[in-house]
Amino acid sequence: MNILLSKWTIYSKALVSKGELPPAVAPSISVLPNGVEFTWQMPQDMDYRYRNNRAMLLLYFPQGVDASGVPHAVWELSGARRSDGLDFIALDTNEQGKSFEAYISFISDDRFNVSDSMWVTTE
Repeated sequence: MNILLSKWTIYSKALVSKGELPPAVAPSISVLPNGVEFTWQMPQDMDYRYRNNRAMLLLYFPQGVDASGVPHAVWELSGARRSDGLDFIALDTNEQGKSFEAYISFISDDRFNVSDSMWVTTE
């Protein structure tokens, strides 16, 4: 995936998906030694049809992960169910310890609908 964003990009305002599904509730990330854990809340009163939505996760490394400095991304397009409340992206050794921007959104089981993405920061 070739991603080119200018150095003036405001990552907290970027949308990587846009749709009608409910967005993630209170998303956060935790950087672990071998990857990044995403968590979110699942409201008890959320309509049943949204419980099986799958997480779509993106880690974007604006400065790249090697000496070339070419931007790099890691993603999961059909991750954990919304009702699970957490998912994990493993990082290769060259990605560990590098600066990244994180995004989460959801996709319906039938893959026809998505939610707006949200920029996520560490706890």
